[in-house]
Amino acid sequence: MSSTVKPTTPSFTTIISAQRVATSNIVVAASLLDLRERRGAWITAFIGRQSGTPSRAAYFAIRPTDNNTDVVPATIFDVVGQGPTTAASATTISAALATNANTVTVAAAGSLAIGDTVCVFSGTTSDIQWNRICGGSGTSWTVERNWRIANASGDNFTNLADVRRIWIPGGDQYEFRFINFTGIGCVCQLMAETHEGDTIT
Repeated sequence: MSSTVKPTTPSFTTIISAQRVATSNIVVAASLLDLRERRGAWITAFIGRQSGTPSRAAYFAIRPTDNNTDVVPATIFDVVGQGPTTAASATTISAALATNANTVTVAAAGSLAIGDTVCVFSGTTSDIQWNRICGGSGTSWTVERNWRIANASGDNFTNLADVRRIWIPGGDQYEFRFINFTGIGCVCQLMAETHEGDTIT
């Protein structure tokens, strides 16, 4: 008799909620993800820039804890932002973003270009979202995916955002921190897609 091996449905977890980050601080107390009895997890990391020129890259420090309180300072899983000394094109939305729409109008074109990954945010943490420009020019742009939530006119809109995806293996517990010594404000978010293993029938 043959057996069927089927992957179990992964579980999705917010490790670090979407938030704005003050300048030059190690922010977000350590968040833990327990993979000691899991195959591993895909980690999706989001880093957005506010206005100004960073002096260095912001990054997520991801550390295995060896199943105890000792944190190993290994950098193999770190997710580091791009181009640390380049200022993002920081502007605002000049017309409210509608949920399920795929366009955006901004106050100033700046250096926005097709292919840019962008971040939209205001003074709260409930309306941060990420997208990528796929068409348009000047102050009118089209994005790849429809907006998931509404943003008000006047909310911030910046490019040079990072959205990265990495695999971390199971068998350990991991600590996550967002590190910001850039000299400018940042926006961050961290998600996990945890794979439990296989079901054999």
